[in-house]
Amino acid sequence: MASTSMDHIVCVEHHFDAPASRIFAACSDPAQLAQWAWGSLGRLQRAEADFRVGGSFLAETTRPDGAVWSFEGTYTAIEPEARIAHTLVWHAPMGYPAVPEHLEIAIADDASGSTLELTHTGLPDQRSADGHREGWRNVLETLEEFLRRSS
Repeated sequence: MASTSMDHIVCVEHHFDAPASRIFAACSDPAQLAQWAWGSLGRLQRAEADFRVGGSFLAETTRPDGAVWSFEGTYTAIEPEARIAHTLVWHAPMGYPAVPEHLEIAIADDASGSTLELTHTGLPDQRSADGHREGWRNVLETLEEFLRRSS
């Protein structure tokens, strides 16, 4: 029997050659966010953000078949150059009904750049957690490529 609890969590860590301030800017500026938020699935991307606690954001991409996928949320915590947390609602075929999800990233400078820790909570089952883990890894690799291209 499949689990119906929302206690599945994804944690992903990624090291960047860039400082935390640069990662934070890429996460908080809609023009930059649009360049990497959908990872390798991104095409004709767009993002909007009212970057403040209680503000909302939207990131969307147009798929090769013309379908528009998006995700949105409301910022629940912001600590400049260190932490961003928000709710997460998908408007894309996720393989499960809409559930209350939450994403938090923590960024810290280290000796050779910075480390980002991403935590995604509220997932309905292990299968969706495994899929999101791979997806977030792809997104963070895309962010890394974006940072290299834009430096």
